[in-house]
Amino acid sequence: MLNVQLLCLFHFKIWWVIPRVGKSTSDIHVETQMLLLESTSQEDREVTNNIVFLPVLDGDLRSSLQGNSSNELEVYVETGDPSTVASESLKAVFINYGSNPFDLMKESMKILDEYLGTFTVRESKQESRFLTIPVLTIPGCTALEVTFAFLSSFA
Repeated sequence: MLNVQLLCLFHFKIWWVIPRVGKSTSDIHVETQMLLLESTSQEDREVTNNIVFLPVLDGDLRSSLQGNSSNELEVYVETGDPSTVASESLKAVFINYGSNPFDLMKESMKILDEYLGTFTVRESKQESRFLTIPVLTIPGCTALEVTFAFLSSFA
C-alpha cells in the first residue's frame, strides 16, 4: 500500500496561482498548472518517490490538469479559439520523477528549457548588473539602519 500526498498549483484567478495540498485526485483543482506527487511505501518509509506533472503549450493548444470524483487525473486541452480545431496534442503534459523534489523541479525545468526552447532557466541567464545590489555591512548598525542608509543615498 502506498501513502500518497500531493501539491498542486492552480489558477485561482486568471492572474493568480495558489497552492493546494491533498491526498486524492479529487483534491486537484481545475486549472492546475503543476502537480507534485509524493509517494512512500508503508513497508519502507525510508524510500520516497516524487512525480511531477507539468502541463505545457503545444502549438495553439494549452493544457491543464484536474482531478475528478472517480479518483482519476484528467488532462484538459483547449485552444481558447472556437475556430481552431485539433484532435490531438502530443506534448500536453511533461512528466518526470525523482527522489528529491527540489532536484526534480530543477532538473525538469532544465529538460523543458532544452526541449521546448521557449524559456531559459535562471542558471543559464546572464546576471544583470542593474539587479546586483551590494551587501552593505556597517559595524554597530542593524540591518534596518543599513537599508535606510542605502536608500537615503538615492534621495
